[in-house]
Amino acid sequence: MSKSELMRDFLAAMSRRDPAALEAMLAPDVVFMFPKTRPWEGREAFLKFIRILWSKYGELVFDPISYVVEGDAGCVHWRNSGRRADGSEYANEGITLCRFEGDRFTWLSDFFKDTEIF
Repeated sequence: MSKSELMRDFLAAMSRRDPAALEAMLAPDVVFMFPKTRPWEGREAFLKFIRILWSKYGELVFDPISYVVEGDAGCVHWRNSGRRADGSEYANEGITLCRFEGDRFTWLSDFFKDTEIF
């Protein structure tokens, strides 16, 4: 599987809220950097964060725009949209920087335009 396909599949799993698919894509010692939080270290910590994130949204869909891959590093530019748990609409745009080992993510770091809600 190419790194671009891995990033695409990651966003698809996020959109359909599939923790088992996400878990299969993560190295056991993955590190996740998210704005305004501490680093989330390890697969279980990442999945805990994602479940918290999902609880804040009734729907959250990620649409990939473009990918850049160089060696064991990559970046995906995405847009997302959906509804918050209170029913209000949500939309954002950002990038996720990635590092890989084989077909697994070892490091992810999100950057996005609107951080005011966090």
